[in-house]
Amino acid sequence: VFLVGVLRELFRDRPLYLINLPDREHIIAGIVLDMPMRDTVEYEGRKIVLMDATGPTPYPFGQIPPQLLDANDRWVWSELHF
Repeated sequence: VFLVGVLRELFRDRPLYLINLPDREHIIAGIVLDMPMRDTVEYEGRKIVLMDATGPTPYPFGQIPPQLLDANDRWVWSELHF
């Protein structure tokens, strides 16, 4: 949640998401950006750049652990409105 709050301050005009991965008991963040990054997915016609702020392994902005991408059909998307 902190990551999304910081992103909101930096990118006020961009949609932000918290994405629940129930099969992994994990949550990741997503932001709509014009430039694709390594882990970009499409959701409702938008290109969403994914990021994982909690680890356990640190990944750079725009990347998430590969095992989290395996079950993206079960993701629960929550767009955040501030």
